[in-house]
Amino acid sequence: MNNKLYITITIKMNIIEYINNYISPLYTQKSKDKFSRLPLDKYKLLLNMYVNQHDIDYTEYALLKLTDEHIEYVDNYSTDTDKNTYNVLYYDPIEKMHLFQIYGFTNMYELIITNQNRYVFVPIMFSIKDKNIGHATMIIIDKKKLTIRFFDSNGLTKGCITSNIVDKFLECYFNIFNITFGEKYKYIYQQEWLNNNKCILNTSKLSNDNISAGHCMIFTLLISHLISTEKMELNDIITELNKIKKEELLDIIMGYTECAIQNLQHIT
Repeated sequence: MNNKLYITITIKMNIIEYINNYISPLYTQKSKDKFSRLPLDKYKLLLNMYVNQHDIDYTEYALLKLTDEHIEYVDNYSTDTDKNTYNVLYYDPIEKMHLFQIYGFTNMYELIITNQNRYVFVPIMFSIKDKNIGHATMIIIDKKKLTIRFFDSNGLTKGCITSNIVDKFLECYFNIFNITFGEKYKYIYQQEWLNNNKCILNTSKLSNDNISAGHCMIFTLLISHLISTEKMELNDIITELNKIKKEELLDIIMGYTECAIQNLQHIT
């Protein structure tokens, strides 16, 4: 890819028109590299601005552990040292154990009730012990339908952190949440709402100049942004994005990334 490209987007799709002002006609590879390494506090500034979400002061985290197919609720603890770190689903290949750190139940409740929007978005990062890799995903809470879905731009989550593991953690967490606050949210398993390969937006089989695993953070922002407009449902958004030719979708993603970096500079 050239250092700077000029693109012309001629997409006959209303889905892109909703966010057209957030797509730059100019982009560089540098912006994509910068965005893929954004710390949580910077990423959340963009997320909250794009989806009009009010953030809170997080003071507690819940910790859950999975070993031998058994989920154990470990603790709900207060902390100042973990502020502005990722909510993380962590795998230890030596101990054969998964750990899930997420906002504490009271903080999650406060985040939901202080936002008047239909949707609430909670970013989750995957991590593996002793490996310098990460993967950005998103919890999408629908306050109207009282449902919770887990969005992974790779489609059905696979690898050492599978959709089954994600489902176990989130179902357990929100079951405790419901009991604690008398709520009736339902976590929907990934396989129940995903439409096989039609829901894959990333693919590591493509080269770095194309849509790849390095675009996971921007895809979580883009999907959150689109669904927050309440023009289309999550499944329909993914289906429509997959109808776009890869070359045009790459231009959209890169132009969206470029604009996001520019917007971040204005708000920091």
